[in-house]
Amino acid sequence: MHDDAAGARGGGAIAHMISSALTISICGHARHGKSTIAGRLMYALGAVSEKELNKFQQEASVLGKDVNAFSLIFLKHQPDSFAEGSIESGTTSFPVRGNVHLQDNRMLTIVDTPGFSRYLKHIVYGIYLSDLVVLAVEASSGVQDGTATVMRTCSALDVPIIAIFVTKMDDTHDHPYSEEDYLKVSDD
Repeated sequence: MHDDAAGARGGGAIAHMISSALTISICGHARHGKSTIAGRLMYALGAVSEKELNKFQQEASVLGKDVNAFSLIFLKHQPDSFAEGSIESGTTSFPVRGNVHLQDNRMLTIVDTPGFSRYLKHIVYGIYLSDLVVLAVEASSGVQDGTATVMRTCSALDVPIIAIFVTKMDDTHDHPYSEEDYLKVSDD
């Protein structure tokens, strides 16, 4: 990965924030777009080539509407330097999929936390491991109980939420976008 490629894809600002290593957790309710955000971030930082992106786009088109190329990047991409394994504690583990190696031996690790409240200990552990949190909130359903729990946990652990993404605003099939829904999510 080259910082120049990251800059061209919109990831340059994040790449320059990382002094040696940074861990970001992507949090939010299930099916709110966490893996898509993680994959998009990996692409923006240059961890995935245009050729690989095209391959994932073709695979996503075969799989159907609930799958997109960026979620596949996070779920399936294994760079040459990929090492089997996971981040583990006595109670939980996260796959080591989201390691993005930057220039000068810097690394970004992306943790995609579970989306259901019943996995609270896993979510808390993911946040505990993190330097920063990105929160995903799906436009039509808004802030769920689990999302509010993530926000309280971040506050309690003093881990900043650096961005809140309102996702799936383009999903007009089941629930047409409305500014009213967007503003409700923003207020929540």
